[in-house]
Amino acid sequence: EDELTAADILNTYDAIDLAIAADDGLLRFRHNGNRHAKQDQRADGGHDEARRCLQPGAVAVLNLPAYAWMFSAHDRRTQNARRFTRGEARALMARHGFRTLRASYWNMFLFPLMLLHRLIEHDDAKSDVREYPRWQDAIFSAALTVELAIIATGISLPFGGSLLVVAIRED
Repeated sequence: EDELTAADILNTYDAIDLAIAADDGLLRFRHNGNRHAKQDQRADGGHDEARRCLQPGAVAVLNLPAYAWMFSAHDRRTQNARRFTRGEARALMARHGFRTLRASYWNMFLFPLMLLHRLIEHDDAKSDVREYPRWQDAIFSAALTVELAIIATGISLPFGGSLLVVAIRED
């Protein structure tokens, strides 16, 4: 099998764009927590669409928000309707004809800061997704680079604010 690179993971498509995405057999799309009100129906629809657009043996890479108990103003601001555990993501993929090859949490090093922010934020708080001072962004980027290197060795991180799932479409 070909190795997935960081560029493969970062080159993503939204579920809406699946119909035009995957001639090379490697589909990269964002799930983004089912960005619509009918969350379970939308999740099933997005994964059904992924299955329809992918040939058997094609690979999908998903970046999902983790842990329902972390749902907050950030999710409302970014239109995430759902967060997942590793087991929930695996079950969702299996239900739609995908076999999970890898599932790792990430944002592990930043997780304590995310948790603290969730504990003290108000319902009208801004999203975490915004520009930070250059020095702070450099620290966050370094932490994520270390995590990506760990995940690239085959180690799955035990927790984090996000979940990376690599799955293959079965016949």
